[in-house]
Amino acid sequence: MASGSESLKEKPTDPEPEPLKQKPTGPESESPKQKPTGSGSESPKQKPTGSGSESPKQKPTVSGSQSPKQKPTGSGSESSNQEYKCYDPEGLKQKIIDSGSESSNQKYRSFDPEGLKQKLIGLGVESPKQKYRSSDPEALKRKLIGLGAESLKQKPTGSGSDSLNRKPTGPGSESRNRMPKGPGSESWKRKPTGHGSEFRKRRPTGPGSESQKRQPTGPGSESRKQQPTGPQNYNDAVWKHTKGMVDKKLEKSEPYRIFMSPIACDPGTHNEESTLSFAELLDKSLGDLSESLHLNFMVELGWLFAQYFITDQRGKKMTLLYERCDEDIDELHKKKKLLNVRHKKIINKNAFGHQHSKVSMFAYADGSLRVVVMSANLCEDDWTKYAQGIWVSPKFPLKEEDDKSDGNSQTDFKIDILRYLNSFREPSLVPWIQKIEKVDFSQANVPGKHTEPLWGHLYLKNILKKHACLPFCVPSEWPIIAQCSSLGSLGTTDEEWLKSEFVESLSASTYCDDTDTDNDPIPFHLIYPSVKNVLNSWDGALGGICLPYNKILHEKQLWLKKYMCLWQCHSRKRTKAMPHIKTYCRISPCLTEMSWFLLGSANLSKAAWGRKLKSDEQSNFIMAHEAGVLFLPQFLIGSDTFPIDETEPNKFPYFSLPFDLPLAGYSDTDQPWTISTR
Repeated sequence: MASGSESLKEKPTDPEPEPLKQKPTGPESESPKQKPTGSGSESPKQKPTGSGSESPKQKPTVSGSQSPKQKPTGSGSESSNQEYKCYDPEGLKQKIIDSGSESSNQKYRSFDPEGLKQKLIGLGVESPKQKYRSSDPEALKRKLIGLGAESLKQKPTGSGSDSLNRKPTGPGSESRNRMPKGPGSESWKRKPTGHGSEFRKRRPTGPGSESQKRQPTGPGSESRKQQPTGPQNYNDAVWKHTKGMVDKKLEKSEPYRIFMSPIACDPGTHNEESTLSFAELLDKSLGDLSESLHLNFMVELGWLFAQYFITDQRGKKMTLLYERCDEDIDELHKKKKLLNVRHKKIINKNAFGHQHSKVSMFAYADGSLRVVVMSANLCEDDWTKYAQGIWVSPKFPLKEEDDKSDGNSQTDFKIDILRYLNSFREPSLVPWIQKIEKVDFSQANVPGKHTEPLWGHLYLKNILKKHACLPFCVPSEWPIIAQCSSLGSLGTTDEEWLKSEFVESLSASTYCDDTDTDNDPIPFHLIYPSVKNVLNSWDGALGGICLPYNKILHEKQLWLKKYMCLWQCHSRKRTKAMPHIKTYCRISPCLTEMSWFLLGSANLSKAAWGRKLKSDEQSNFIMAHEAGVLFLPQFLIGSDTFPIDETEPNKFPYFSLPFDLPLAGYSDTDQPWTISTR
């Protein structure tokens, strides 16, 4: 091998970058991290630093000169003002060996970064005032590279060092044979480091470089700010505008008190008076909250607790009845982390049966109570990505002591709630049943429709017979509209269940004329998102997660497509938000009036609505707990119908539908969104 000076003459000095792994060491280019190994010797892991040559990471240095970006790192040569945020124990060991205070033959099996730091301070290499926040070997390597003490992907290799003994790099060594480093070699092609090269742009390593900004490790670093954790970092874009004034928002929503959930990626939905977030249900303007009850299908425990945290309602008592939860609540309870929570996982013996109802109740310090019926699970995505429906009741007061009545209303709202809770036969609900019995529901002007076993569509039929008015007296011209987020097995033909049971029950009304010979079928429409609806949504195909309609099942009931209509909700700015809301209604043929409206948790399935048993035509076999609220105009506005066309003058408040009219039926090429299961 030629001497160091001859080696420098042989190397090209044009702007083309030097090989990544080659470091010839002439007399003028001694690395501060490695002692010279004799005249004419060449360390395979040191870049040339003599006059006229330039390393991609180190400016040329002649004898007695110093690069502005490099500081000598020998014993006593470290500046006391340097800041080292991270240390590599192996690198610190090598620094101590190079300083001459340790023998290179000593064995170091493990190192304590703090101990090595103290040793360097004692040698005068480090300042005792420097801050050490973490031991990140990668960060130390980048710092040494920036100072010119190391090359990329290379550890210190001082003479006789432990790293040299582990990884020989002399001529003919296995390492050199395995990784050629001459111009045109694979390593050269793979990792160029010249100015403007892709590798340098991707991983700059100088002090203050982009990588250091991108990957800080100290407390309060930028990465921590970009990825916050903990309930205090949740925020509610809707509630921040209505904090302390949600009671006024509910008053403006009279008499319907029905809302839709906000869509996080569409700020246009945040400031609507008809938008309601979950945090708003906990706003202190609604009352001094003492206890909550949540009956739901799915629960994200961390998100739910975060809502109580940000609204300053922490520590309030809570009762949870659920079927699925992202946390092991039993385990958390054993660890005494849920001291104020009573909980029960509902397990249905039937494979198609679920605790699918979605009801919350809030008890206040004055004994009053509020009921909320919704279509949303207690999950973040349900309240920020999907179109949901929420109904919020007035605050029902505590009965007077001398009041001997049962506190029920003409719509039996209180009776329905008690039946609904008693159907669970759950001891944890007993305190809530006792609370409800003491509350006065006599002013409730919305009939309760809480489906439970032995109720379903037959119960709805009985209510509609008493209260559903069709003023035009032509029932066959008033279509029934169903809108849901999932579909069950409805049979091989529409006559098997859909028309013979479901539509027949929802067709009931106060209209009765024995002389009427109109036997035309009742028009039925089903709003369900198509493939195009989902792919054009805010979340693309991921938006279809809330639409679990089985593809194999659909292939067995292709007849259903003729009833299907596209999901469109431009009037409420939610066409691109996939619907998890479930609604059923009956509207006039002119699309200006509505006979009744139902919001709830029930999808279109036999399990949710029930089916007749062959052995007993009067029975109604239901497999799921569902809950909903039925809106009837005579109780809310004193009219036979709800006005739904805002372009038509009307003395009554308009009922805002969660979808657009007129409906748009499927084209020949449209297909419902389905999922495949294996």
